[in-house]
Amino acid sequence: MFLAWEAWAGTTGKITGRVMDAGTGEPLIGVNIYLDGYPYGSATDLDGFFLILNVPPGTYTVVAQMLNYQETRIENVKVNIDLSTRLDFKMNEQALDLGEEITVVAERPLIQKDVTSTSVSVSSDEIKAMPVENYSEVVNLQAGVFDGHFRGGRKGEVAYLIDGIPVNDQFNNEAAVEVENTSIQQLEVISGTFNAEYGQAMSGVVNIVTRDGSNRLETEVSAYTGNYFSSHNKIFPNLGIDQGGTSQNVQITLSGPVPYFRKFKFFLTGRYFNESGNIYGRKLYNIDDTIWFFPTGDGSYVSMDPNKKYSFNGKLTYYLGSTIKLSYSILWDDNQHKDYDHAYRLVPDGIKTHYRKDWLHNAIINHTLSGKSFHTLKFSQNYSKY
Repeated sequence: MFLAWEAWAGTTGKITGRVMDAGTGEPLIGVNIYLDGYPYGSATDLDGFFLILNVPPGTYTVVAQMLNYQETRIENVKVNIDLSTRLDFKMNEQALDLGEEITVVAERPLIQKDVTSTSVSVSSDEIKAMPVENYSEVVNLQAGVFDGHFRGGRKGEVAYLIDGIPVNDQFNNEAAVEVENTSIQQLEVISGTFNAEYGQAMSGVVNIVTRDGSNRLETEVSAYTGNYFSSHNKIFPNLGIDQGGTSQNVQITLSGPVPYFRKFKFFLTGRYFNESGNIYGRKLYNIDDTIWFFPTGDGSYVSMDPNKKYSFNGKLTYYLGSTIKLSYSILWDDNQHKDYDHAYRLVPDGIKTHYRKDWLHNAIINHTLSGKSFHTLKFSQNYSKY
């Protein structure tokens, strides 16, 4: 406590509940509770209660095992950032272990009792189903948010966090690095009454938890191309069927255990995005023209809102037993774009090009001390080049 200079945002949740005998209703002592495929677990106490701390957000299958009782599994258990998930097991007694098991599908509660703020958690599966290009579009879909403004506040009043570490740019207080949608395990949007741990925020909080590597090798490749088209030539020139306005996007994602070192899990994703935009200006003048009635331009159409981006997100995770988790992540992006300015519609070369490179390094050590306590050490470095 004496060494805590700053309160970091939460990045994990917990699972709590009770295990009862299905026939008698009595609590069961010493039942093993664990997350299938993950090194997280606990055992019930004298009253049948259990608690699993420090669980990363996501969807899990929780298993209850005890001698002379049928194994019980609850599937589709969702864990959210900074919240508790309640599970209650009812186990059936059996004389012999015949390998039978009972599977139950968890239901989402109508009311989350431990929510103390106006917040929405969006999972990776939900993001995948949305027609969005980046996480900022996911944020803008939430109630109370419009174009990055939370409930009428300024953009610079929003706190952005990645794995619980603030990543606001000191230049404009906006997000200093971009996270690809495929890298997000869960995204939390808090638009009001947030806790003291978010003291640097004034109007809203965007808390992103990145994905760990999967237990088996997974590969995903996505690509698309297209173009803008409009028949309103006076408003949107050069957007005919065989003219400009093209866009290309290619993204490759790899996840799984490291070969020959299966305790290490990796996650990698890279993306190339290039869009010429949908607003064109006609080059009637060059930027060094001084007399307006002597234009020297060639009359060609030039994009006034192009956008090109390269990005890479990577994460390496290692579980040291069941109590220590080590992770290192790197996020990098290289952006180049122009912002449309109507005053330069006849001299489009006069619009300045914005260049920006961002780097973010995160190293996290998570140590579970007991069934009721844990501590986390986080080291971070991020910088941007304009």
